[in-house]
Amino acid sequence: MATVYEQFFRDLDLGIAGIKEIEIEQDVASREIPEKVLNDLKKMLKNGRQMTLASPNKSRYRITKNEKGELKIYKIILLHEMAQTHEQVPFDLRDESDGTLRLIDLIPALVEMCDKEKLFVIDELDRSMHAQLTRAFLEYFFSCSSSRSQILATTHELDLLDLELLRRDEIWFIEKDHGSVSNLYSLEEFKPRYDKDIRKGYLQGRFGAIPVIRNLETRMWSK
Repeated sequence: MATVYEQFFRDLDLGIAGIKEIEIEQDVASREIPEKVLNDLKKMLKNGRQMTLASPNKSRYRITKNEKGELKIYKIILLHEMAQTHEQVPFDLRDESDGTLRLIDLIPALVEMCDKEKLFVIDELDRSMHAQLTRAFLEYFFSCSSSRSQILATTHELDLLDLELLRRDEIWFIEKDHGSVSNLYSLEEFKPRYDKDIRKGYLQGRFGAIPVIRNLETRMWSK
């Protein structure tokens, strides 16, 4: 998995030179991961399987259980390269930005979808990420996925309203009516031309699903 992470970071030019895992003992891990969680994982995780765990302090761990039922815990560390000396300095993930952490959490799904036929449901795909990174994530998926894998994601990122990236039937809107009932409908229903600026049309209200903002300038605010 480390190789895939590193390739992804290089392709996106995130300034991360590499990634490594440090095996830690359970008594050390229990200082950051509640002991009850570790005990539950030892019972629930099947032999020969692995998972990624996020601790409350934002660190990330890869936890494996071998065929003998032994639990192994690896802490994920990112390496940043110094510009002048090219020295690689280790960073705990809790010292990284929220956007980098978001990518760390999404990349395993990307690996799964590129290798196997999978469906991943992602809430707020763009959370904490720059618009270009969110788009790059989708473009990376489209370029590497030779299977019938799919992403079902919610987003508020308007730059994804691009028919060069997504088909009309792949873009859906959610609009809440006066009774607070959410209605789901596809861009395909409007049959816009493929050369149209969908983002601009959406902001102009042509497709609905935009917030109603009252005239705040005329409101009298009490102190």
